[in-house]
Amino acid sequence: MFVKAKLVHGDLSEYNMLYWKEELYIIDVSQTMEDNHPLAIEFLKRDLYNTNLYFKQHGVLIFKLRSLFRFVTDSKLKEEDEESKIDEMIKEAEEHGEDNEEDLKEIFMGINIPRSLFEFDYLDLDRMLQM
Repeated sequence: MFVKAKLVHGDLSEYNMLYWKEELYIIDVSQTMEDNHPLAIEFLKRDLYNTNLYFKQHGVLIFKLRSLFRFVTDSKLKEEDEESKIDEMIKEAEEHGEDNEEDLKEIFMGINIPRSLFEFDYLDLDRMLQM
């Protein structure tokens, strides 16, 4: 949805996903926004977290949020390579389990992910470089 349609759902949960005849359907897209909306990345991160949380509560091994985010936003990933990338993410999840996932969630959800050079706070960047 993010790469092909350039959209972020904004309120993705188990109630907005239908799985039928081996196809996933995303519904209730009234709050969907374009990927260039100022809050699109924040809503995408929340959508990924909520989806992971649902599956975790049902005992399903979940992907690392950072890996899931990279997968969902990777515009260079070819369709024929998606399955092998998912296999890598499954292997990573199996190896690391839920180690530090709660701590990483706080970092992942709180971090600003700039989409262009115009979104950098150069004063903060200067301070970071001086450390």
